[in-house]
Amino acid sequence: MSLAVDVGTRFVRLARLGADRTPGLVELPGTVPGEGVRVAPGQDPVEVLAAACAAFRERYGAAGDVVLVAPADRAEECAGCVAEVFGAAAAVRRLHPVVAALALLRQAGPVPEGTVVVCLLGAAAVEAAECVLGPHSVSVRRSVRHAPDGGVGVAFDAALLGPGPGGAPDPAGLEELAAVRASPGSGDRLELLAARAARQPDRWQDTAVFRLGGREVSAGAAHRALAELRGHVDGAVSGIRPDGVPVLVLGGPARLAGVRAAAVGTGRELAPPAGTDPGVAVVLGAALVAAGAVDPGDRYPHAVLLSARQVLDGRLAGAELLVCRAGQLAPGGPPVYAARDGHRIAVGGAGPRPHEVRLSVRAEPDGPTAAVRTITLPAHGAGERFHVGVAMAADGRARLVLRPAVGGPPHEYQLGELPGVIEGERL
Repeated sequence: MSLAVDVGTRFVRLARLGADRTPGLVELPGTVPGEGVRVAPGQDPVEVLAAACAAFRERYGAAGDVVLVAPADRAEECAGCVAEVFGAAAAVRRLHPVVAALALLRQAGPVPEGTVVVCLLGAAAVEAAECVLGPHSVSVRRSVRHAPDGGVGVAFDAALLGPGPGGAPDPAGLEELAAVRASPGSGDRLELLAARAARQPDRWQDTAVFRLGGREVSAGAAHRALAELRGHVDGAVSGIRPDGVPVLVLGGPARLAGVRAAAVGTGRELAPPAGTDPGVAVVLGAALVAAGAVDPGDRYPHAVLLSARQVLDGRLAGAELLVCRAGQLAPGGPPVYAARDGHRIAVGGAGPRPHEVRLSVRAEPDGPTAAVRTITLPAHGAGERFHVGVAMAADGRARLVLRPAVGGPPHEYQLGELPGVIEGERL
């Protein structure tokens, strides 16, 4: 059984494919309809994740193939939590939210090849990524993250509701707001009355947009909250958004047309599949990947090489070691080791003195090469041999791995993000 999990600041969402192979949210106790399992203010999202997975297991059984979308700084913790709940047999794969979003788009039909910007509007931050789409590949060229104090979506809700008894919005009000906002037409009403309050404040600013229990959300509060939200979005995306490029905008605030327009700017809006709620699109895309309905296309598209030395005709000469071929390296997957005829190649270490090696990437076949970084290897004994590999974390950061051929812990060297596009490469 496959399952997708998206761990956010305000909601933990679980999704899977239905009988018709269409992805949808999993309904669990405490689920806010159309949103997910709520994370209360001050509550640890990992605790909510554990409870949600346990409720899923009790109702549906253990999931075997799990795709996890989680904040980079807590991804390992979240992956461990999922594995603990579902057991050792569960295969947990971490997926970048941008890749999950594009998987949903790619499964629905042809998408424009070339540069696409994906903007994710979350509770804590706005994240924008400039991506390059190929026929079967997705690579992130660069990304930015704008996380102001007080958050983005969180601050928007707080501005709508106003302070509660303790200064912060009360949890009951936030839950009611989430339920109202997920209902059809609520976003249109919010933007319509906010625009009227901007044009004619004396007439419209006190008009109720929503009634939540014993309080009202006024059009004036909506106008101020929307203006601040649009400012955050434009400030985050403007530096990464080339003119005329397709822009996909997702996340809860993307339900609002004016917010999407601020993110798109001078680009061209790329809409999610018809009928898709942009607030939950990421977990729906992850569900498609978990079920094997679409290849995420996120394997590294270039070959990785390491400078080496070899003896030719009794003389030491420079050489290049092919560590992995294009398409072998998967984010969040195990290291890929240099191999020949299916067997790992064992190479000598630096020798009696530290030695610099150069790691580079090459567009295959026989395309241009780009240097990544130079690494100083420590001195090694004359008889020491190593298997040379490279691994990539789910967030795209790579590391060089030297594993002793006779066993023992590996030596790892951080490489950062590998180039997604190489200058001179034919796209």
